[in-house]
Amino acid sequence: MNRKGATTGIAAFRCAILGGAAALGVAATAPLPASAGPVAGAKSCGGYVNVAPSKLKGGGGGMVGNAQTLKVINDFTAAVACLINAERTTRGLTALTRNKSLEKAAVGHTGEAQRLKWWVDGADPHTNPETHSTISSRIKAAGYCSTPIWVSEIAYTWAGLGSAENPGGATPLGAVNWWMNISTGGHREAILEQKIRELGIGFSGQVAIRTASAQPDMGTYVVDFGACPPTVAPRPAPPPTRPLDDLGIVTKPPAGFNPNR
Repeated sequence: MNRKGATTGIAAFRCAILGGAAALGVAATAPLPASAGPVAGAKSCGGYVNVAPSKLKGGGGGMVGNAQTLKVINDFTAAVACLINAERTTRGLTALTRNKSLEKAAVGHTGEAQRLKWWVDGADPHTNPETHSTISSRIKAAGYCSTPIWVSEIAYTWAGLGSAENPGGATPLGAVNWWMNISTGGHREAILEQKIRELGIGFSGQVAIRTASAQPDMGTYVVDFGACPPTVAPRPAPPPTRPLDDLGIVTKPPAGFNPNR
């Protein structure tokens, strides 16, 4: 829908493992009811959870002009991460840490989605139609570990005010509510995957659908997840050899000792 005042929303998920033969699609085992939440971190992750990226100073991710804008972008990204981690920790799962390489991949893909606007008519939002980049190729190019245990990606775009089933619309709250409580495409499973340890978040104040008309409230989100093999600590070096004298061991013969007697 692209009539003025209408809402347009799309969300998608695909999981890929670097080194695998193909990308893996994950579907929910049963349909989830349309719901407005609750989203675990709605009241604890700060005010940005209720702000559409288009309402931010500079218009959202990638619009970096000064230190103040950088802080806004970082704080907004932190709010999205907080919402995702709240969903995990309330279920006893490990909180995820932000990773610069995953963030580079997510931000780059969000920028391409904003530029090309191809997320429409059943197109795969995780494969760039111009560069043909995929989840795995982008994360690898961004410098993530060479042999990750797991990588995956979720995406969401929305124009206009929220709907009855998803009042948050283009806000982080709307995105996470859609992933967790409305979508049956595997987003919930991606967020609650036990193997992942890190995430990177990209966002934009525009939409990724070329047929959507401009709205005051707009947003596009890409979240990349990953887990690297545990780092094996090198064995500590052996202590340096010390002279016996330093250990308090007498190495000189006592006075008057004659070995020729």
